[in-house]
Amino acid sequence: MVINYSRRDHALGALVSRRVVIAGAGMGLVTTVLAARLYHLQVTQSERYRKSADDNRFGVGFLRPKRGTLIDRSGKEIATDQQYFDAMIIANMAGDNIDQVLARLTPTLLLTSADIKRIHHDIGKAKGFAPVPIRQNLTWGQVATISMETPFLPGVSVVAVMRRAYPFAQSWAHLTGYVADATERDVIQDRALSLPGTQVGKSGLEAFYEKRLRGKVGRIRTEINALGRVVREVSREPAQTGTPLRLTVDAQLQNYGYGLLNNHKSASAVVMDAHTGQVRALVSSPSFDPNKFATGMDSKTWHDLLHHPQHPLVNKAIAGTYAPGSTFKLVVALAGLEAGVITPQEVISCQGYIGVSDRRFHCWKKQGHGPVDLVQAIAQSCDVYFYQLARRLGIARIAKMAQRYGLGESVGIDLPGEHRGLIPSRAWKMAWRGESWHLGETLITGIGQGYTLTTPLQLAVMTAGIINGGKLLTPYIGIARTPPQEIGGSNIARALVTHAMNEVTSGERGTARGAQAQDPRYRFGGKTGTSQVRSISLSERETGVLKDDEVPWALRDHALFVGFAPQDAPRLVASVIVDHGGSGSSVAAPIAGALLGKALTLSDPWDQDSA
Repeated sequence: MVINYSRRDHALGALVSRRVVIAGAGMGLVTTVLAARLYHLQVTQSERYRKSADDNRFGVGFLRPKRGTLIDRSGKEIATDQQYFDAMIIANMAGDNIDQVLARLTPTLLLTSADIKRIHHDIGKAKGFAPVPIRQNLTWGQVATISMETPFLPGVSVVAVMRRAYPFAQSWAHLTGYVADATERDVIQDRALSLPGTQVGKSGLEAFYEKRLRGKVGRIRTEINALGRVVREVSREPAQTGTPLRLTVDAQLQNYGYGLLNNHKSASAVVMDAHTGQVRALVSSPSFDPNKFATGMDSKTWHDLLHHPQHPLVNKAIAGTYAPGSTFKLVVALAGLEAGVITPQEVISCQGYIGVSDRRFHCWKKQGHGPVDLVQAIAQSCDVYFYQLARRLGIARIAKMAQRYGLGESVGIDLPGEHRGLIPSRAWKMAWRGESWHLGETLITGIGQGYTLTTPLQLAVMTAGIINGGKLLTPYIGIARTPPQEIGGSNIARALVTHAMNEVTSGERGTARGAQAQDPRYRFGGKTGTSQVRSISLSERETGVLKDDEVPWALRDHALFVGFAPQDAPRLVASVIVDHGGSGSSVAAPIAGALLGKALTLSDPWDQDSA
């Protein structure tokens, strides 16, 4: 049979053929694109997606290292880690029962509405199966109760954690500083700090040596299933304990010093090796308990610390700034001798005041000291002598000498928060007050009053520079040692001033003769200081200057003393300031003498190579 196609059938066949071709071409194009994409994903980008898949399949956790121990000069532990127990909750394991679980825990853990709000906030930020703290530092009773109720507390566990402990608490607080839980800012800087309970140094040596003490965080890599649960541990990199830090400070001396100062409302003291810069004691009172920062502090305690009138959080030994009073006369004397405007033999007569224009500048001794030379002017602390000397020197030479001995500048101790103090000058006054300098300001600077401000630590450095042959030391407590600088100047002048300081405590008319030790082995030299915090009016002088117990505590004079021991071969220096303590001779000098005497009785196990 012969089939004949019509023209219409032929046209239809051609159309179908074209559609087949077009469809085939399209399918071929799609196949090519898919093949290229598959090649890109499976070959070109294989490593990227393999890593992404592994990231989804594996989790990395952190292992918290034990913090390095702080050890005193003789090997006593000053700051170490101690075990505590925390209640934790994993939200993914608690499921929809979080509120029920917290309600059941409330009677045992005394949870408040603020606590529950905080827990929900932390759960919202937590990832996966990350534990969130419910309550830290559980008692044994709380641990036992939670353990018995575990079947009814899904997602809850009691975890042993290590936190900082300070066995000497207040007496060392300003030295050790404290640690506290890492903040969000800390975590941004170092993700390893996100581990719950991780603590970082916030002040003192804990902050200054944070990297050394923290150690190295360990890492644990685990395989996780589709539900986010750990299937197995893949690898573990152990945490490395922080490096211990041996300190130059002696615990016996530090604790003894705190006991002495704690008898006063507010005081500070420094004992330092005059030849090396090793700090043997650095005390500030009142103090605080650093353990409360490590274990968690309630809002009332924090409020009380912040608003305490004597500022217990401030390390007054390095950050308290005071007019140095008559202790400043030591550098004024050195400036006068070096400039040649005074000789050791020259005598100046003190009648109780000096007149400049229409103003009188009074000596602390109303009837005056009579004729005094340089040694007796220091021994008896004659203000008139140093008014005259300051007028001859001028403020520029006084300021230069003070700065050479470390006053008005940071001395560079390995503690955060040191204040510079202030040594005034013409340029400073014009820049900061927009006023010219006056002669009267030079005179009162000569006795350590006016704008002059120093710290107890600076005064210790100054004293060391006088008795060690002219070396400006950088005090240190840990390992931050710096070679001393040469002050320059005359050793003869320094020897004369040192002799005068011995007359202060051992001379017949010395201002601190009543504080001198009876045992010759512990005798010390030094200089008293009494700095005013209020102006005394002419009418008060005429009727009689009020005694310290007749004015409010905050208006009483500061009591100061700087000293060295032993007298015949000085190796230790001390500075003491008792805020509003009154007389330097009757209040500060006995404390300094006791500290120096105690330091001399202690055996010294220090080995430079073991630090």
